[in-house]
Amino acid sequence: WAQFNVQWAQILKDYKAKCFHFREWAMASAVVRGKRAPHRSFNENPYSQWSEADLNSFLLELAQVAGTRKQGTFGGFISLERFNERKAVGEILIGEDHRDYCLHRCFNAFIDVLRKHRHLSTLVSFFWDGTRNIAWKQRIIAAYEPFRKNNLNFKGITFADDENTNPIQAADMVAYRIRQKIEKRFNGDPDVMSKLDKALFGDGVGGRIKFTQ
Repeated sequence: WAQFNVQWAQILKDYKAKCFHFREWAMASAVVRGKRAPHRSFNENPYSQWSEADLNSFLLELAQVAGTRKQGTFGGFISLERFNERKAVGEILIGEDHRDYCLHRCFNAFIDVLRKHRHLSTLVSFFWDGTRNIAWKQRIIAAYEPFRKNNLNFKGITFADDENTNPIQAADMVAYRIRQKIEKRFNGDPDVMSKLDKALFGDGVGGRIKFTQ
């Protein structure tokens, strides 16, 4: 992670970027490609004056760094519509909230990763994207505590400012792209492995992420 931080910070410095947010990057990319019109506050977007070439090279360079930490990466996607359908037929408990369900599945998925990678049995610190939403933070902690009590290698959980925490910026990139790809497959839309995907996830071999239908 020390090496990752140095590499990530250097790219930000090279492009004179304060940090990376995929949502802001995606908006700037859509505007510069003529896919959507800029909104009123678009000038506040940190990439609003960037060229398409700079946007693309910036993203790809960061992805190549983020891709080096892919071992143990996991992700998921939930359809609220399907969740409610399963609740209606009794497959999910009545009253269960989809956010609590996702949090529970998140920590379960992480435990599965630990089981598959025995050498990752060191103490684990969770860094969560900071939020001012107290109710959401309480939900996260409430979901985390039962897992912490049953897993001695769960060291603690921290809510960090993504602008000052490079790994959270990389996680934002991975999560945003996984969501884009799974949404396409969920909706039956065509999906291909782009240069970004290959940098982030590899080609599905050698322990790298493989997307399945």
